[in-house]
Formats: sequence, C-alpha cells, structure tokens
Amino acid sequence: MKKIKMKANLISAFLIILLTSAMMFAPAAFAAETNLVDDAGLLSEADFEYVKNYIEDISESRQFDIVVVTTEGYSQSDITAFADDFFDYNGYGYGEGRDGVIFAIDMLGRQFVLTTSGSGIDAITDYGEEYIYDQLEGDIRAGDYRSAFTTGFADSVVYLLNEYEAGNVYDIPAGDGDYDPGYTEPEETKANMATLIGTSLIFGLIVGLFSSLRHKSALKTVRKQYQANNYARQGSLVLTAEKDRYLYTNVVVRPKPEKPKNSGSGGGTTVHTSSSGRSHGGGHARGF
Repeated sequence: MKKIKMKANLISAFLIILLTSAMMFAPAAFAAETNLVDDAGLLSEADFEYVKNYIEDISESRQFDIVVVTTEGYSQSDITAFADDFFDYNGYGYGEGRDGVIFAIDMLGRQFVLTTSGSGIDAITDYGEEYIYDQLEGDIRAGDYRSAFTTGFADSVVYLLNEYEAGNVYDIPAGDGDYDPGYTEPEETKANMATLIGTSLIFGLIVGLFSSLRHKSALKTVRKQYQANNYARQGSLVLTAEKDRYLYTNVVVRPKPEKPKNSGSGGGTTVHTSSSGRSHGGGHARGF
C-alpha cells in the first residue's frame, strides 16, 4: 500500500514539474486575462476599467489585439525587448499570424514604445509608428494617460488599420525625402493634375502673346537704334580720373537641409526578431 501511495506521489510531483516547465518555456500557449496591465499604477480604478473595456472592445471587433502595459523597470535589455516578450509570452495576437500591437511605457526610464505582430507589421509602418507617437505624446507629458491610451493610441491604430484595409498604407509619400515603393498616387489624381498643368500653360501663353502684341502696336514712334549717340548729350561727360577701390566681400552661408525625422527608414516597416523567435515591427522607442 505504501509503495502504491509513494508511486502516486511521484507521478503527481512529475506532472507538477512538467506543467511548471511548460508554463516557463512556452507561456505563449496561455491566453492573457486582460489587454491592459498597469503595473506602474498610472490609472485610477475608474480610468483602468474605462481603458480596459475600450481597447478590448476594439480588439474583439477588429480581431486585432491592442495591448497596453505600464511598468517601472524591466529585466530585458531594452524596452523594445520587454514589449516583444510581454506580447509573445502572454499569448496576445489573433489568428495564426498573432495579429496585434502592444504599447509599453516605462516610468523609470521615461520611455515608451510600440511593437507590432502579424498583419500589424504591414498595417503600421515606421512612419505610422511615428504618427501614433505624435498623437499620444502630448497626453503622456500632461499626465492624461486615459486619453493617451484610448484617443492617442487605440484610435490611431484603428485609423491606420482602416487605411491599410482600404489599400492606402500610411507611409512616406514620394517627395518627402525618401521614395516609398508601397506608396502610389491614384491614377485619377495624376491625370487631373496633368490636365490642369497643360491647360494653365496654354492659357498663360495665349494671354502673354495677346498682351505683348497690344503693347507693341502702341509703340508707333519707337524705332530701332544701332548706336547710343541719340541718347547722350555731347560733351556732358568728362572723366578726369580713374581708380579701382576694393569695398568688401559678401559671403552667404546656407545650412544643409536636414532630412525629415521619419525618412531614415526609407518607408515600409523595420522588422526585428524577439527572444521567442517571432517577427515584430516597430520598436523605435521615444523618450518623454
């Protein structure tokens, strides 16, 4: 009887160790309980519930996880690695591609970052990442985290998703420093612009020609002169001395124009690999 009980205890201990190991090394298999984790305590109880419901409703309706995590320090090498690991190892992301985006803010290092996964990599380009940062940075600096996480972050993500689904990826257009091969100007717009330019040129030539002919016909007393004798009074100009004098040198210095803040990537999305081996976009942290 004791042998049976001992064997049962050994089996139970083995199962517990196996389950613990599975949780440690494959935590992505377990679904996260909430899309908002406020470890830094930035939100009041009421604001926490509001933001949580706000981003989870959008996530469910769009089948695209929108995640927010706040912290006061982390164990990873940088905040980008922290955001990647938090997304991967907490089971976020819809579908096989694990579609979603996470926004992480560290109050200790005074930095925030977003990283994307699945379809989010294509929908939120590096330029789109900067766009989101611009929308929420003001609220973060003002301490309005409820607005930063909802209007600034979640609503901006929805806007970029809508643009992506409509075939208009939010990216650097041609002429803004670097050419983005994913950006195409609508053919209708090109045709309208060419027609407008051509019409303007023709109209300008007609008006200019008519004006020149009208002024020419009014100058009936003017005749072509081959010498300047008729315009000078004889003996009125006498040169008594001639001297060259150096006055000054005028040097104009113009600074070299700086490249736009967002143009370094040349358009598209910069992709990196997390510790779990998954691909993520974004990851360009900004201080505040």
